[in-house]
Amino acid sequence: MAAVLLFHGDRLRGGFLGVDLFFVLSGYLITALLLVEDRDRGRVDLGQFWLRRARRLLPAACALVVVVAAFNRFVADPGQWTAIRGDGLATLGYVANWHTIFAGGAYGADLVARSPLEHTWSLAIEEQFYLVWPLVVVGLLALRRSPRTIVLAAGAVVATSTIALVGGSLAGISQNTLYLGTHTRMASIGFGALVAAWEAGRTEHRSPRLGRTLEVVAPTAFLLLLVAWCTVGLHDQLLYRGGLTACGLAAAVVIWSVVQPGGGPLDRVLSVRPLRALGLISYGLYLWHWPLFVLLDEDRTGLHGWVLFTVRAVASLTVAWVSYHLLEQPIRRSSWGGAKVARRSVVAIGLAAVALVASAVGAPPNVFASAGSGPTFTRAAGQAPVLALYGDSVAYLLGLEGLAPRADALHVSVVDAARLGCEPLGGVTAARDGLGEPVWDKAWIDCIDTLPTYRSGLSQRPDVAVIFFGGVQWDARIAGSWRHPCDAAYRDLYRSRMVLAIRRAGAGGIPVVVVKGPPVISDRISRLKGMDDGARRNGCLWQSLAPELPQLGARVVDLDAHLCSSETSCDATGADASNRADGIHFRGAAARDLATWLVPEILRVVRR
Repeated sequence: MAAVLLFHGDRLRGGFLGVDLFFVLSGYLITALLLVEDRDRGRVDLGQFWLRRARRLLPAACALVVVVAAFNRFVADPGQWTAIRGDGLATLGYVANWHTIFAGGAYGADLVARSPLEHTWSLAIEEQFYLVWPLVVVGLLALRRSPRTIVLAAGAVVATSTIALVGGSLAGISQNTLYLGTHTRMASIGFGALVAAWEAGRTEHRSPRLGRTLEVVAPTAFLLLLVAWCTVGLHDQLLYRGGLTACGLAAAVVIWSVVQPGGGPLDRVLSVRPLRALGLISYGLYLWHWPLFVLLDEDRTGLHGWVLFTVRAVASLTVAWVSYHLLEQPIRRSSWGGAKVARRSVVAIGLAAVALVASAVGAPPNVFASAGSGPTFTRAAGQAPVLALYGDSVAYLLGLEGLAPRADALHVSVVDAARLGCEPLGGVTAARDGLGEPVWDKAWIDCIDTLPTYRSGLSQRPDVAVIFFGGVQWDARIAGSWRHPCDAAYRDLYRSRMVLAIRRAGAGGIPVVVVKGPPVISDRISRLKGMDDGARRNGCLWQSLAPELPQLGARVVDLDAHLCSSETSCDATGADASNRADGIHFRGAAARDLATWLVPEILRVVRR
């Protein structure tokens, strides 16, 4: 659990792999409980097993969803209401992993606003295991009353899941689907089940050889886990070519060693009192820590680095302790019968669902879900000039929340034909961030080649075409090598793509205005994406493009000069923080204020 907290606090690169340790432990504990009940009672009461799981898991989960519903309504941006409602309903149904996949999301990819329920994908996978695996165990025991059959079944789960993971990676399936998919993440749970079944099938006269072997091998496996937690990135291809399975195997070896009679050196290390106390509240800590991390961000606290992490960790531990002692344990130890547990579980889920639905009443359209389907037109009164806006998410949101609301007051009509994820090199090359990790597919798409289609679909000929790319300038793979935006090959390709965009936007003699945006220099981008040289990247690309503009007849509006007095004044702590809360996009009042300056400036340079 400590590794996961450090990962979500941006303190441990591969801490997300701590989840695989949870998976192995879940596979071990559930299988062991089922086999012990079968041994002692001669059968497994599946109804009671599932009711015990509900008594253990649902109280804190439903309380979390109710709190998130309140966060959604009173803290989150209204543009998030619908998305968080969907995340909450998927959490209650324990299908959050598939919801994220089919909704087009990506774990850890959102640079704007993170969902407080983003972490529940792993709980969904575990609950799906809790529902299906007991049926498999009971069925196999009915055919042959031997834990050895469970060993074979668990081995088949490991093998099938590993084949799905590696085969999917080789076939080009997205890493997001491979990371979140139940079928590709079951290997770790299968390892835990295999260990439990193997231990249950051993005779009373246990050979000490296994214990001695594990005492030697387990510390090495634990060391390998620590190395992976410190060095492996979420998008490293090695993970999806067997790395996740290897981490699950290492975790299984560690747990196998710890459960041996008499334990060993590793057992004594992992049994120290602080770690045992952390283990008691680990479920609640996992549930509550991420929403608290989202709430206690840099903007709200004014903190950063280790200080911010410490505040978040202390808050998470405190809430998890309260949840464990005042909610989870009292209900778990109550004398409620099975029928009462079932009824109250249904009521709790229903109330949490109602709270979620209520939290999103009156939600505005979700721009991140609807953008890119086609240009949106805002008509001003009278014979107003028509501005067609092309570009990326920065342009799209500026048009949607700035130019469109102010169109009538500024006496213009606006066609917002920008697209989320549109980039000059998008779709032409592969892209990665400063840490070497691939850019999510939907954040790197080609919109220049489809620009003529957008033009032909407009109901009215634009009077001015405005081109604005204000997002992150990622590294790109050109001619077989990764290139920085300041490399000559990158600048040449960027220039040619922008020239193509200008020509297509201005076809038929339409005046073109190119907006020079301020560089993206936010603490969040620098920390998470290794992109701390936004001004240099922006400057190199602009220097390559600027000489071409007069020859193309394109005008320039220098938004950079308007907002920023120096290279460093547009970072998350400088003058532009009030304009771009996330360090990238202009939204809300800031977008409307900017439109008040930008539209007259566009018209001025065109008329000049």
